[in-house]
Amino acid sequence: MEIGFDMITPLIVWSQEIVPSVVQAIIIFVIGWVCIRLSTRFVRRRFESSSIDKGITSFLLSSLTVVLWFLLGITVIGTLGVPTTSFVALLGAAGLAVGLALQGSLANFAGGVLILARRPFTVGEFITGSGVSGTVEEINILYTTLSSPDGQHIVVPNGKLSNTEITNFSRKKERRINFEVGISYLANIGHAKKVLSAIMESEERFLATPKYTIHVVQLADSAVVLRARGWVKNADYWDVLFSLTETVKKTFDKEKISIPFPQREIHIRK
Repeated sequence: MEIGFDMITPLIVWSQEIVPSVVQAIIIFVIGWVCIRLSTRFVRRRFESSSIDKGITSFLLSSLTVVLWFLLGITVIGTLGVPTTSFVALLGAAGLAVGLALQGSLANFAGGVLILARRPFTVGEFITGSGVSGTVEEINILYTTLSSPDGQHIVVPNGKLSNTEITNFSRKKERRINFEVGISYLANIGHAKKVLSAIMESEERFLATPKYTIHVVQLADSAVVLRARGWVKNADYWDVLFSLTETVKKTFDKEKISIPFPQREIHIRK
């Protein structure tokens, strides 16, 4: 089958019209891609050299990248001759449909905005929330990344995290230790309190003010419960607590102060 001249001419005309637009769109895409990489890299360096929170930095960079790619896509499509107004309207309708289908992701996005606005925690702080605990490593648009004390990598949706109770263990510089120990009903309470007070005095990491306190807080089934309260620096909390627990056991054994365990008497009738 021979191709007539009347068939080749429209093809040539169409090629002359479309090829320059395609080439121009490719050039714009490459230039835009380079500009997006350079601009995000520049903004990241400026953020890193400033005092802006790392979580806010990550969130803003993610948002900026999405916006720049969206604008580049609209520009490339317009260069190809596609009416951008109609495309934007179509994109809006598609976005609405996708938004309805991705309500969870939108909730996570809104949660990320709330977290960065209210700042209940920042990168590097240890928190408990939504049933998990860990040190905050990153706060991005949709998720917050935690590192647990035993090295687990935890990813929590922002929507869930922003609507739950959050305990921040790192925000305050000082933290109170609540230490309880049970002694036998036959033990001398005054002597036990004196020994426990000496242990608290010997621990230099307890703050002088507010001063530690020791009280009898409960007459339990098998023990008289003493509670010692003392304030330490946040960074010393766990070391002091572990050391205090070991020292109390050793000292009470040395002073013949019994730390009882639950016991039950059974009387058998014939």
